[in-house]
Amino acid sequence: MNFKNRSQGFTLVELLVTMTIIAVLASVVFLVAKRSINRAQQAVCVTNLGYIGQAIQTYAHEHGGRLPGPLYNGQSAVVGPPRNLATFIGEYLEVPGQPVNSKIVIQNFGCPAWKKKITSKTPEEAICYQIGSTLKLANGRTVNPWTYPKPWGTAQPEPPSRLDEFDPVLAAKTMALVEQDAQLANAWGTNSGPVVPPHGNQRTTLYFDWSVKSVPVPAK
Repeated sequence: MNFKNRSQGFTLVELLVTMTIIAVLASVVFLVAKRSINRAQQAVCVTNLGYIGQAIQTYAHEHGGRLPGPLYNGQSAVVGPPRNLATFIGEYLEVPGQPVNSKIVIQNFGCPAWKKKITSKTPEEAICYQIGSTLKLANGRTVNPWTYPKPWGTAQPEPPSRLDEFDPVLAAKTMALVEQDAQLANAWGTNSGPVVPPHGNQRTTLYFDWSVKSVPVPAK
């Protein structure tokens, strides 16, 4: 019995199946790569915020043990404004400030993912972080450890808190700085950073024991 040789090549069904498999594999590779990039960026953010914590401690040790301040609630990367954290600790960070739009800006002050999601025309002035303005000290007093500046021309509040006033247990549970986005409760300033958290469901946070953690974004 003679059989006809099957024609060489793929049938339409085989081509569709192959294309579907390729598309699925490509989407998987894309998602894995995107997740890896996000994790790498968040690792950089954790490192940057860790450097900021170290700089704050170094500043305090050279200024009678006191935190830098008084500070506004929202903090940008600009060096110069008298109530900006970058102004106080810029000299203690490894990366010096660079000129941006006639301002001195610490490039590694904010996270890379945070920078990519800023839509402002003046990104150097966008609010990188919100300070934690409430801390219970070892003596039982609840204070704004950075203190908040009063209007110009009026008496300023008491100076910022000293590190030796902290209760170690409470300091480890109390936020010192958190990455700001427009969805953060009490987001400060008109130029409040990205519209959504740059890490999706996590915000990089510095605590008053100077540890850095990725904290879940509360569900709406």
